[in-house]
Amino acid sequence: MSWTSDCACARSLACEWAAKGINVNAIAPGYIETNNTQALRADPDRSAVILGRIPAGRWGEPEDIGDAAVFLL
Repeated sequence: MSWTSDCACARSLACEWAAKGINVNAIAPGYIETNNTQALRADPDRSAVILGRIPAGRWGEPEDIGDAAVFLL
């Protein structure tokens, strides 16, 4: 799923299941420094555009979301 569809799915399930006392959580990170983003990070122009849209001004690291994932397990 894409980030947008993940968010929409989580929102939809949260609305549907809230009346039953069920909470829905989701982790929706932006650009994370992984093998999948290597080509983007290696391209100075594309990387600069992406970094310009990230409030922290840096690529995320897997460790940035690890604690949240463990907490939600």
